[in-house]
Amino acid sequence: MLEIVLAHSDEHIEQIKKLLADYGLEKGNANSELRSLERELLAYFEPGGCLLLALFDGVPAGCVAIAKDKDGVCEMRHMYIAQTYRGKRVGVALIEKLKVEAELRGYHKMHINVCGKMLQAATPLYRSLGFTEAKVYKVQLQKDLPPHNQSRYFELHLLRSGLSQVA
Repeated sequence: MLEIVLAHSDEHIEQIKKLLADYGLEKGNANSELRSLERELLAYFEPGGCLLLALFDGVPAGCVAIAKDKDGVCEMRHMYIAQTYRGKRVGVALIEKLKVEAELRGYHKMHINVCGKMLQAATPLYRSLGFTEAKVYKVQLQKDLPPHNQSRYFELHLLRSGLSQVA
């Protein structure tokens, strides 16, 4: 059974770190991102942030996060599904739950930057969930990220049925 939970416990954080370490290996970045990862994960607990964990029969299957980009706009980050669970609608469930969480935080738009090896598989998923291609919304400053011609930017207009506003 698939369960999507808000990551709050130390156990959840450790499970997400393991998933993201696997993601880094898939991208060819074995250790380059892991040092800054802990600081970044903490940011998702600040107002406007959210970190979700997918558990498939209790086993970590995927994760995704949002962080505030600017007023009313959030950025989806760290979307990753473990290879064993791909094709089992884990990504769809994570994004659907993330959309609800974003709306509850008062966001009206969600951005995502998809790059590298994940681009081909992720593009049809995002399109099927209502995302449309968007203009570049941020400049990549990290050396290990591919140039813009190997990235796609997507956005999703949310229903704005949120109960609170993100300042």
